[in-house]
Amino acid sequence: MPIVRVNKDGAPFITDNGNEIIDVKGLAITDPRALEAQINAWPGVVTVGLFAARGANLCLLGTENGVERIDYAKHV
Repeated sequence: MPIVRVNKDGAPFITDNGNEIIDVKGLAITDPRALEAQINAWPGVVTVGLFAARGANLCLLGTENGVERIDYAKHV
């Protein structure tokens, strides 16, 4: 079920570019590239966070000890 991401005060979280984020959990994704292309084709969608067509080269992961940086360009 899609849920609009909200701040602590309950207002929608707004990105740097002025867009809302919709989170979806629990999907069984069998073809991530096709799903990403299909969703990106919907009017009003800015981008999809699947990173299937072009994988991410950097991950900033929040941990109990702070932010861990994973640079995928170094792992290739």
